[in-house]
Amino acid sequence: MSKIKKVDIISINTLLCQVIEGYEYYHYSFNYSTMKRFLEPEIEFIDRQSLAKELIEGIIINHGKKDILKSIVKLADFEQKAQELKPELRDHVVHALLCYVFGAYIYESFLKPSGIIINDIQWKIACLFHDIGYPVEVANEIGIKYSKTVNSISNNIGFPVDEVYFKTVPINFEKLQNNKNSFDLIQKNLDSWGLKINAKQEYDKNIDSGRVCHGMISSLSVLRIIDILYQKNNPERIFEEKIVDGVDWNQRWFIEDIIPACSAIFCHNLPPECFKESKINRHNAPLAFLLRVTDCLQEWERPSKENPEGYLSTKFNLSIDDEKLILFADIPLERKFKINSELQAALIAEDIVIQ
Repeated sequence: MSKIKKVDIISINTLLCQVIEGYEYYHYSFNYSTMKRFLEPEIEFIDRQSLAKELIEGIIINHGKKDILKSIVKLADFEQKAQELKPELRDHVVHALLCYVFGAYIYESFLKPSGIIINDIQWKIACLFHDIGYPVEVANEIGIKYSKTVNSISNNIGFPVDEVYFKTVPINFEKLQNNKNSFDLIQKNLDSWGLKINAKQEYDKNIDSGRVCHGMISSLSVLRIIDILYQKNNPERIFEEKIVDGVDWNQRWFIEDIIPACSAIFCHNLPPECFKESKINRHNAPLAFLLRVTDCLQEWERPSKENPEGYLSTKFNLSIDDEKLILFADIPLERKFKINSELQAALIAEDIVIQ
C-alpha cells in the first residue's frame, strides 16, 4: 500500500473528496458529483443537511433495499426535526454522512490493507442510522428539565408537596417476530466479539437511572423495523434466496448483516466503564471498531450548544500510513484530550490519535 502523508490541503473534506473519487460505486453507492458538492467547505450548513439527506436516500436505494429506506429514513427525518424542539442539539444527519465517507476512507486506506474486511451493507446501516434514536434521548432530557422546573416553582410557593419526576420507559422495542428478542441476538454478537458486556443489563441500568441511551434505542428501532420487513417478505424465514419485488430476503442476510450492524450501533455510545474488562478489537469486531472511531473523530461541521458555529473543516487534516492514523485538529486542547480519552477507553487503538 502506498503511504499517504499529511499534505497542505484546504480541508479534510477536500482530502476526502479527492480520495473517494476512485472508490468502487458498488460498495459505497453514492453519486460522486453530489458528494463532491456536499463536501465543499464553503457550502451553507442548511444546504449541506439537504444534500446529506439526498445522498443517504440514494445510498440505500442503490443497494436495492427500498422498503428499508422508506421505513428507516422516516426515523432519520424525525431525528432531524428534533432540533426544532431543542435548537442547540448537535446535528446528526450531516454527521452520519461525514462518518460514512470518512469511515470509507479509513477502511480503504488503513484497515483493509491489514486484512480487515467489513461488509458494505453492514457499514451502510450501522453508520447512516447510528443516531436515529436521538429524539428519544432528547425527549427524556426535556422531560427531566420540565419536572425540575415544576419542582422549583412548587418549592418557591413554600407549601410541602411530593416532587414530580419524569421517566422515559420504552415498551416492546426489543420484541421481534417469532418470539425473538433483540437483546438475545445482540448479546450473541457481543460475545462473539469478545466483549464482556451484558446488553440487557446495560439497557435496564440506563432506564432505571432515568437515562436513555440513543445508541441503544437506535439499535433496537432499526432491528425491529427490519425484522418486520423480513417477516412480511419471508414469513418462513428460510435460509435461501427469497426474491420479492426484486429484493432478496434470505434469512441468512438478516443474521449475517442486519444483526451485526445493529449490534455495532448498540455499542457506539456505551460509556467507558462498559469496556473496562474488554475493549473493542478491530480484528474481532471490525464494524463496531470503525463506527466508534469515526463517531469519535468526526468533529468538524458539527454545531453544538457549546460551539454553535461548529469547527470548520479547514481546521482538520489527516495522516495515514501502515502504522498510524493521526487526525490533526486546530481545536482546543481540552476537546482533543476528551476525544482521545473516549477512543482509548473503548478501543484497542494506540495507533489512532487526534493531535
